[in-house]
Amino acid sequence: MKIQFIFPVGLAFLQASPSHSAGVRNGHLVANFDEFLQETHGKSCRHDSDCPSGTHCNTVKGTQYYHTCFDDVDDDDAWNYFPSGGQCSRSCTKDSDCQKGGFNPCGSCGQYTGTIMYHKCYAPEPNTPTPTPWNYFPNGGQCSKSCRNDSDCQKGGYNPCGSCGKYSGTLMYHKCYAPNDEDMIAE
Repeated sequence: MKIQFIFPVGLAFLQASPSHSAGVRNGHLVANFDEFLQETHGKSCRHDSDCPSGTHCNTVKGTQYYHTCFDDVDDDDAWNYFPSGGQCSRSCTKDSDCQKGGFNPCGSCGQYTGTIMYHKCYAPEPNTPTPTPWNYFPNGGQCSKSCRNDSDCQKGGYNPCGSCGKYSGTLMYHKCYAPNDEDMIAE
């Protein structure tokens, strides 16, 4: 009696909580993760059109699930390498194969075996420049001078370093420095 009650309750819990349900799919319990992948992603394919809606065909040679369907990634931060338009997803061997006139977000050809972009035209992720580190000790004024209080640093005309470092273990400790906006918010 207890086993009959525990199994349906446990199965319902696994179905209701996706983080615990790697082995449950549509009410069917699978023995291991490979079996789970085979049941959910196992449909054989040659092209995306062979796969059910919401899935794609893995056409990357040398990968474990080559020519099988797989789910879209549900990651809002994931970069879309194959947006619609232009030469996206077309076969290529070099960048110039992808650079054919008009609107084309996919002007690069994947060169690395084992990636989803390999020998396909794709849109590279934009390069986000690395922020320049803040210079706490610019030239001029009281910068880098020894201090105990802010008043020790607030002397003379042009002086970007009007603050005295209060926290031991920091680069600015007991030195006049130029605070950045983040320093002002933290205090």
